[in-house]
Amino acid sequence: MSHTLTLPSGDQLHYQLERRQRRTVGLKITATGLVIHAPKRISQSHLESLIVLKADWIRKKLDALRANHIPPLQWQDGEQLLLLGNTVTLALRHDVRSRAVEYAPGVLHLAMPNHNEAPAVTRKVMQWYKKQALADFSRRLALFSTKLGCLCPLCFCPVPARAGAVATQKKKYGSTGAYCRHRRISSTTSSATNSRI
Repeated sequence: MSHTLTLPSGDQLHYQLERRQRRTVGLKITATGLVIHAPKRISQSHLESLIVLKADWIRKKLDALRANHIPPLQWQDGEQLLLLGNTVTLALRHDVRSRAVEYAPGVLHLAMPNHNEAPAVTRKVMQWYKKQALADFSRRLALFSTKLGCLCPLCFCPVPARAGAVATQKKKYGSTGAYCRHRRISSTTSSATNSRI
């Protein structure tokens, strides 16, 4: 349920209140704002006094959320993308056939019949990103596995064509963006023959 609280400073604080079977009050900052999980038996006045006590922390977190907000991509010609920390400009053009993605330093060229359709451009660019990620993961795993003295995981070895897979990450925090079908690493130096990654 949506609520508004006037703080002693005069500022308005908007929050979503969810009452649950719990013993403590939980404050959570999400993309939509402040969400409060409160016990069913706590009074509204006591809850608001707790919110006032934490008002500085809430304001700081909400300000940080607004400052770090990244606008959604438009997937159109001239859009700025990132690749390994470097800016890449998306260059779209119309073509009768869908062509392979071409990458020149700083520019990603896409030629396709439906170049004005954002979902089609998104799908094509994400496929290219996944190929780049798999190549980079393979390179990094080979490097670190030699440093650690263990074998490279089978899922990222460069020989099999479809051994590894990269999944699209739906959430920013708390989920992994890459996974591997075979999650075991054979170790030559440790006493344990298998460890999980």
